[in-house]
Amino acid sequence: LRIIEEEHLVENAAKVGAYFLDQLRDLQREEPLISAARGRGLFLAFDLPDPKTREEFWKGFFDLGVLTLRSGETSIRFRPPLDITAEVIDEAMDAMRRYCRQRRR
Repeated sequence: LRIIEEEHLVENAAKVGAYFLDQLRDLQREEPLISAARGRGLFLAFDLPDPKTREEFWKGFFDLGVLTLRSGETSIRFRPPLDITAEVIDEAMDAMRRYCRQRRR
């Protein structure tokens, strides 16, 4: 708990989590298969239309170095560490956008 307080990890989770959610909502606007981007702090997720598509996105993100989790039938969720930075989120978002562009070809 001391480290969480000293390193302001709760504040970072709120600030960087809001930034991450904004980025996921931008991705949702760009990619018609993504819906319901949502989150609180660094607990974030979005939905895809069906389990098959979710598996394809999950594997595609993994192949580009973005670790995500499958949730329910059609959701992808994110659980990054409390000390994640906006720069790391930008790298992940670039990779996810790259996957979405490749998929549309």
